Amino acid sequence: MKKKWIYIAAAVAALLMIASQASGYRGYNMPGKPHGYCPQMSGHWAETLDLTDAQKDQIRAMNQSFIDENGQLREQLYARHQEMRQLWSETDPDQEKIIAKQREIDEIKNRLRDNATQHRMKMRTEVLTGEQREKLSQMMKDRNMMRDYRGGGAPRGKPGRGGARPGPGGMGW
Repeated sequence: MKKKWIYIAAAVAALLMIASQASGYRGYNMPGKPHGYCPQMSGHWAETLDLTDAQKDQIRAMNQSFIDENGQLREQLYARHQEMRQLWSETDPDQEKIIAKQREIDEIKNRLRDNATQHRMKMRTEVLTGEQREKLSQMMKDRNMMRDYRGGGAPRGKPGRGGARPGPGGMGW
């Protein structure tokens, strides 16, 4: 009876570990919404910043270029996650292999984050005017103040599922 509970506990632990790996993957390969893509510039934010049609077109082109350029990295990340699941599903998982695979995943995620940061900075500097950048900055400050007022202003980088998102509220700015 005692062995049965040990096996059940081990199985549950393995499933939780696999689930945590899957949850950390969100956002990097979501269809049409890869990490770093800035849909805000085509909706409410575009209207509030008073973007011209030329600016909107430029942003759409930059977003599409970003998606195309990072597609291979997102595919690699997906493949590494599949490999990680396979490692965890073994009867006796090899800790060294799992740690090595996690490092590969982290490296790809870091490259994607770096690319997303460069993409967002490029949009700010090459598309937005100085006045629009000031307005965007104020919008972000106001948004953060409202989040803090409602009690949702947990500091970025707080440990937990998914970790920190880049920029205020994960908006990518």
